[in-house]
Amino acid sequence: LQPDQHHLDMVWNEISALKAISAADKEAPKVLLRSKGFYLKENSVGMVTEFLDGIDLERGIKIWEMRLYGPLATNNPFSNPVIAKIMASVLKGLVYLHKNGWIHCDVKPANIMI
Repeated sequence: LQPDQHHLDMVWNEISALKAISAADKEAPKVLLRSKGFYLKENSVGMVTEFLDGIDLERGIKIWEMRLYGPLATNNPFSNPVIAKIMASVLKGLVYLHKNGWIHCDVKPANIMI
């Protein structure tokens, strides 16, 4: 499938934003993912990013639910202070993006590393 112009424009906008964030390393909060480069392969665009150790919030919630309701039931690791810390980091990143004219169009637990 050949991507249409709208799709190519969206990809280019994301590449431009990630390049700018990565270039502004001292200004951009550490909670934002840094780009290391991009490449083209056939009809696809690939992105190389810094390595982020850990898991995403969506996976963390699923693991917690498994432990809560499964044979390994434990207490909730997502206490109010932990939730507040996660939200503060997310909001810090969003504030930076918005101040620079960008809107993150895909904020979801799978895109939040914990």
